[in-house]
Amino acid sequence: MRRLWRDPVTGEMASELHPAPPGSSLSIGQWGIWEMHVSGIAGNFVIGRAPPAAPANGSLGVPADALTEGELRTVELTKHERNVKARRECIRHFGYRCQACDLSYEDRYGPIGADLIHVHHLTPLSEIGEAYRVDPIRDLVPLCANCHHVVHRRNPPYSIAELRSVITEQAKRTLA
Repeated sequence: MRRLWRDPVTGEMASELHPAPPGSSLSIGQWGIWEMHVSGIAGNFVIGRAPPAAPANGSLGVPADALTEGELRTVELTKHERNVKARRECIRHFGYRCQACDLSYEDRYGPIGADLIHVHHLTPLSEIGEAYRVDPIRDLVPLCANCHHVVHRRNPPYSIAELRSVITEQAKRTLA
């Protein structure tokens, strides 16, 4: 695993081999709701939880020094820009109700849940790969955070119809 950075003087990318590779994480979603952790040990990469540590001497079977949080990290990234007006138009058309499970945050949580909803791109921006003219009604759909998370459990994402079908079938099993 290599550590990469941009030289502040020349602007050139530089790197060095890490003797003890660190883990990395990626948060996605409007409020960083979902996380993926990637770690590399001896050239083997693991997605999800890091492999179990050596025998524990801390709580929960994890060495005490492995349970730190709050370290500041500088990250350079490239992200696909979202259009705030397209999001607003999508919500104006569909409302603040999940189009997969029918959840309304306001119905569930009262006033503190009003005006909350994620907006999902039916075709992932990463697949399009360039700027394009978005149609807020055909290209976007409001989803609650849970449904948005589940839709992205695979690549390509589940369709809204597939998700509705799974929700319906699961409800039948629960009632049976």
